[in-house]
Amino acid sequence: MLPLIFAALVDTVVAPPPDFDIVYIHEWGAVTFTEEEVFFGAAPPGGLTESIDPDMWEEPVARAPVVYFYGAPFSGTFTVSVPEGDFVETIPQPWVPEAVLPVTPNSDLPSVAMWRFTSDPYPRHELLNDLEIDCIPDDILRIWRRPPSNMLTFEDTSREKFIYYECTLDRELCEDYLESVLSPGDPADDPSNAGPMMRFRMDAGTISVEIYGSGQEPRHLLNPLMNRDVILETLCSWADGTMKSEEIAAMWETWEDWIMSGTWSGEALLIFPLPSDLVERMTTITLETEEDLDLDYSRFYFGVASI
Repeated sequence: MLPLIFAALVDTVVAPPPDFDIVYIHEWGAVTFTEEEVFFGAAPPGGLTESIDPDMWEEPVARAPVVYFYGAPFSGTFTVSVPEGDFVETIPQPWVPEAVLPVTPNSDLPSVAMWRFTSDPYPRHELLNDLEIDCIPDDILRIWRRPPSNMLTFEDTSREKFIYYECTLDRELCEDYLESVLSPGDPADDPSNAGPMMRFRMDAGTISVEIYGSGQEPRHLLNPLMNRDVILETLCSWADGTMKSEEIAAMWETWEDWIMSGTWSGEALLIFPLPSDLVERMTTITLETEEDLDLDYSRFYFGVASI
């Protein structure tokens, strides 16, 4: 359980009562850079989809983020558009209106997925999650269902607390950004060149982390597991108060075991925030409500790179 001090520090996003005319859309995920592939998603490589072997991927794969809805109840349509890529996995299956033709792979048109559902901030006690999800482990599902988001009821009457999707991405866009992050050189050599990042190392079976701010001396944590609050507060500062504490915790817990296992390649693992303009170029999300409510979008991602 998270200490109360962390919740007090980071839970700065408070959805209004459901009779207010606003809906909050929160989305989080990560871009993973490895020697051979680039992944965009919510979980570590190999952590979710097993139907496609990573060795068979010819393009970056977006195991894209978890999307939550808060605030006023509504009926609406949520749309994800991928300017340069194709969908690999969607949970639940998207709604396909007759007027929308399927987009063929490698076409010049964007790939689009749409979901129609109702969103209820106060579901009845018996309205439990009943969507069958085979490609995500149960322990990850429990983590993702923890935030106090609205319950979503889809057109087939299935219910879930989030929407999830995977898609391929433009490799050049991701690699160009990674090159710009690493171009100043080793942050340990010159902290003044380092932007915000966490640098994890494995030494004699022990993980340590150095936390860098823009131009600041790094903060060294010999045992990150014993300093979990510091990592959570760092992620919160990167999100700049746009995400709820339960979302920040779910994001970290999804990746924590893989990071602390030290099974990543290279001498170190870097985690760093991604700028919003890059995220918007990767995918676009939109919500249309029948009630014509005001909308507030928050999207937070970090990059993961072994060096």
